[in-house]
Amino acid sequence: MGGRLVLFAAAACLLAAGSAAVEVYPFEPFGAIDPLANGIHFELTGYSANTLFVTTVEGFHAYDFATGVWTDHTHPGSIGMTRTAVLKLFGLPDRFVLGGVNAFFKGTLWYSDDGGATQFLTRESTGGAVTDLAQRHSLVDPLIYACTWSDVVPGELLRSLDHGLTWIPVTGHGHHVMTAVAVVADDEVYVAGDNYVTRTFDHGATWENLQANLPAGEGLYCLLVHEPVTTVPKQQSRDAVDQPIWADYLMVANDSGVYVCVDPSAVHWQRVLPHACRAFAARFVSSGSLRDLTLYYDENWAVTFDGRLLYCEDRNWDDWLDVTALIAPAVPIDVTEGYDGVYVLTRDHGVYRSDGGVPPWTSTPDLPPPLSLVAAPNPFNPRTTVSFTLPQAGLADVSVYDLAGRRLATLAREHLTAGLHTRVWDGIGPDGRALPSGAYLLRLQAGGEVTGKKLSLVR
Repeated sequence: MGGRLVLFAAAACLLAAGSAAVEVYPFEPFGAIDPLANGIHFELTGYSANTLFVTTVEGFHAYDFATGVWTDHTHPGSIGMTRTAVLKLFGLPDRFVLGGVNAFFKGTLWYSDDGGATQFLTRESTGGAVTDLAQRHSLVDPLIYACTWSDVVPGELLRSLDHGLTWIPVTGHGHHVMTAVAVVADDEVYVAGDNYVTRTFDHGATWENLQANLPAGEGLYCLLVHEPVTTVPKQQSRDAVDQPIWADYLMVANDSGVYVCVDPSAVHWQRVLPHACRAFAARFVSSGSLRDLTLYYDENWAVTFDGRLLYCEDRNWDDWLDVTALIAPAVPIDVTEGYDGVYVLTRDHGVYRSDGGVPPWTSTPDLPPPLSLVAAPNPFNPRTTVSFTLPQAGLADVSVYDLAGRRLATLAREHLTAGLHTRVWDGIGPDGRALPSGAYLLRLQAGGEVTGKKLSLVR
């Protein structure tokens, strides 16, 4: 893990009353720099198959955690290749389902069985751009939902029962435009849009409106449905004797701020943040024992429409910190949780990654942060940004070597302060010429410690 940064309430612009210090691991560049990017999504399909997606107006980028490589599936200059949502199916890890919008402002749904290299159109929606895709995380369940948004015609809610090959319209939800959909179980689906939040327990035969005390006349920008961790399989009855460890909750955002419903069975909304947000994410953190309620908490992350990144570390949602400075000068536009941290998509600066908040039971503020070294993008062409963290001030040497051990470039050899530093390597050798494609070694030495990374230059 990277070094820790302690944010105190007064110094970090505490948005609500509070006094405790909060520890947050620093953010590091993670690649996928694309000024046309419009969204980010993490898909948990098994530890070795997890994928991070960045959608753009010309396609999408995918990061494979098994190989540590970004794959570019954009088509510069092409019309109608805008992608707005991507799923990697839990039951078919080779299947991608993609949503977008074409040159005629109609929503498009596609599938791919080769990682996105070849994409097949399965439906052209009359309801505008695809705004969200959702699946049930089951090895045998082929159920997928898609929702769309149009300023001219009513949006469509669509359901696929065959892993995205064909789509069926679902009606009766009451929305004209939809922004988000969430699938909790085969028969439990939530949809957000101009008709607030609606819910069905019977595949869309009947719908329940969950507006309750939400402000009238304000549609919803985003929706988060937090599923319970249960001690029995979800396929069993929801009335099973063995109850969830904690209850479901819903989180939505509108012009008035962010609202939470902690008990969806008795709908009442509590405003937990008085700022309009375009995206948020919640990440469960545990010490390893889900049954010990003292050893878990939620990380909550939000991106506001005015370009701020906010963080809250508990289930009470009462102490929000403005942590935008951790990614400065980048401006956040989207955020998603991952199994190993949090990922923030920024305008013009690509993706930033952090290990997230430091759990209270692991806090050791008296220890210096470890030496860390990251290069992104990697593989790269023609340049990569090298980020490194020093536990204490002192002499630091950051250099690039070939596989024979010859020094090719010195990025830093100087006294530096403790904390995060960045350098850029443009793939130029000691003679001032561009180096050929191949593998190189990045090495950091500071404070008697040495760490390194393998770099891949692709011309």
